[in-house]
Amino acid sequence: LRHVYGFAGPSLVVVPLSTIGAWQREFARWTPSLNVVQYTGDALSRRVCRRYEAGSVEVLLTTYELTLKDREVLAGIPWRQLIVDEGHRLKNAASQHFDARTRAGTIP
Repeated sequence: LRHVYGFAGPSLVVVPLSTIGAWQREFARWTPSLNVVQYTGDALSRRVCRRYEAGSVEVLLTTYELTLKDREVLAGIPWRQLIVDEGHRLKNAASQHFDARTRAGTIP
């Protein structure tokens, strides 16, 4: 999207924890010029990441669980695009993750 269409970030990429390393490697392989930040770890690690990386991040790579934990902070970022590798969680109306807030767009 960036190279062909000139679409700039910041972009939020939500993936399963088990595949986050593979996503990081693919970003490094295909778009080495992008500033891709892996947003994982405990609360202190994520706070440090937000403090020192927030201004320069082009892609924030994280998990669905962490978007829920840090939704207030992440909602304050003007995301240009959202890529979800766990789409099955979003489309299942019976899922515990699907409620009126997600339909209203209040959860990133």
